[in-house]
Amino acid sequence: MVLDERDAYVHALVGWFYLFRGDHDAAMRHTERAVTLNANDVTSMWCRGGTLAYVGRAGEGLGWLEKALRVDPFGWSERWSEIFVESLYMAKAYEPCVTAFLRMQSPTSYEFATLAASYAQLGRLEEARSALKEFERRRPPYLTADALTRSISKMCRYPEDRNHWLDGFRKAGLIA
Repeated sequence: MVLDERDAYVHALVGWFYLFRGDHDAAMRHTERAVTLNANDVTSMWCRGGTLAYVGRAGEGLGWLEKALRVDPFGWSERWSEIFVESLYMAKAYEPCVTAFLRMQSPTSYEFATLAASYAQLGRLEEARSALKEFERRRPPYLTADALTRSISKMCRYPEDRNHWLDGFRKAGLIA
């Protein structure tokens, strides 16, 4: 299969998949190429913003995500809202993270773990435990705490970002 070098959408998605694999340089290259090819492509903006958050540039990433919402105010879909919520967590913007989570119509089980970590970072441990119970109730069998932490660890370029997630998960009671 050959990648069309002129297709912003394809570059955005390829970059996003590289992020999931932990290839941060390739993720950055492809998402940068995507927004260079089409500065108004909302998918490119979302993928670029999320990638920046996971490579230690959460504030810059949130700028791209906010731009995407300005370009497409109806673009607050479950797929994109997850990226926004995670980026807010990574920026240590815990109250806005909780607020953004509560806007989600059908949050995934995974996002309940993000909510639990945010509540825990705020010291709201009862709410963190409640969110964690919802994570446990909704999660598919393959999404164990170990699988979740491995996935996030791979996506984070820097140890301090991985440790930030792990700290929130520990405080919430997801991991020991």
